[in-house]
Amino acid sequence: LLDLYFCWQHSYYNIFDKSLFLRDKESGGPFYSDFLLCTVLAHASHISERKQLRSVPSDASTAGDQFYRFALEKLPNELENASITTVQGLLLLASKESGVGRRSLGWIHSGMAFRIAIDLGLHLDCSRLRINGHITEEESKVRDSTFWGCYIFDQGWSFYLGRPPAIHESDIDL
Repeated sequence: LLDLYFCWQHSYYNIFDKSLFLRDKESGGPFYSDFLLCTVLAHASHISERKQLRSVPSDASTAGDQFYRFALEKLPNELENASITTVQGLLLLASKESGVGRRSLGWIHSGMAFRIAIDLGLHLDCSRLRINGHITEEESKVRDSTFWGCYIFDQGWSFYLGRPPAIHESDIDL
């Protein structure tokens, strides 16, 4: 399923770095979480032909439901200990919701991602933190790409649903 996701969906939802995700999946690093993995697998299930990935084998819209439920089970802990992977996973969760017609839930999950991104300071210039050695160049790039992914997602969702965006340009200092 991971290969399927990275082949067909990652370029569209390019909100996390594939190589860092896979590296940290093996090493337990900060750019991997089980929550993010579950959201990736839920997405990939929708383009898989494997009927065992469906909660109702005859209904393609149920593909990935098991991974979706696993992600939801992990969500309270993710929110309590929010990180960049929480933001990334919530964006994928929101996209999954939209893909199966649950646009309001998608809007709510994406809004959570945007607010956590702001809470983590992803909208702020972190060059001073990098220069002072508080974060690595790698983390700086991940922070920036995750934030811009949020911003693009927010603009797209807002336009699509006819709702105001959550992230305002005046709040961005990158």
